Amino acid sequence: MTVHASTSPASGDRHPASTTHSHGRWPWHSLGTMGVSPFGGEPLHFLGGKSMSSQSTLQKAEVSAWQVESLRSTAFPTPQAAQVDAGDWWEKLIGKVPENRITRAREAFLQDEGHTGNGKLVMSVQPARIDWLYTVDRDATPDKWWIGPFADAADLFLGLMSRWFDVCPPSQRLAFGAVLKLPAPDRLTGYQMLSTYLHDVTLDPEGSSDLLYQINRPRKSRTGIPELAINRLSKWAVARLGVGSIAIAPDTRAQFFPASVTFACHLELDINTAADLKGEIPKDRYMEVFRELVDLAWEILSRGDIP
Repeated sequence: MTVHASTSPASGDRHPASTTHSHGRWPWHSLGTMGVSPFGGEPLHFLGGKSMSSQSTLQKAEVSAWQVESLRSTAFPTPQAAQVDAGDWWEKLIGKVPENRITRAREAFLQDEGHTGNGKLVMSVQPARIDWLYTVDRDATPDKWWIGPFADAADLFLGLMSRWFDVCPPSQRLAFGAVLKLPAPDRLTGYQMLSTYLHDVTLDPEGSSDLLYQINRPRKSRTGIPELAINRLSKWAVARLGVGSIAIAPDTRAQFFPASVTFACHLELDINTAADLKGEIPKDRYMEVFRELVDLAWEILSRGDIP
């Protein structure tokens, strides 16, 4: 378990003074009270706000309130299956050629990209792992932070993965990852909302900041596959999100000017089969195992951090 928190809230924004040379629009994402300009320069300090009672009467939000920034499926092929021909996987899954393809033959790397649903789908193939990522297209919509509610995004993703596992090579491990946001009106309320999920942590929304709580709570798989255990890694924080302008001075130092700002509880999940399984996961049970991983993510969203 890892918990980081400071006891003094930030006093306000701070930017290096310079004469502007050029500018552009850029999204930023801060966990806690500090962010860093995408182009370097001094740290940007955020947060603050009006004092609120630390006694929260909030209840956990409905699972449908959690918004998806990204979902990920990862397969770790066996050494014997590390060299695979993935050239037609995208077409088998999506039914058309990818919009973009990147290959690096020396590294045996392949990446296909395209749009589906409300976001962008990315397939990355390396000798040691294969990832499918369903995420926000920040290039097309820089001020969009999520692709929709967890239930809707997960249903679409499960449908895609059910076809993927038909062609997935023999694998030792599977993983489901997610980056999720629960919108909050301000930082203090975000901390109060977060406290309804962190049963073993006492939060002081008024007197602390920079909280980062990380824990792994392993469980035995319900599938009945011998010796199959599942890691349930979760990372919790309150994030400040916004879109603003970047101004670059002649000395290359950057100024960042926030425009729109929103707060959210931030949750990163990595639900994966443990590495100590002897042999490989039976191929005809890939989807069963993956559904269990997604179900465990759903449980965390509905019940919080529990054993």
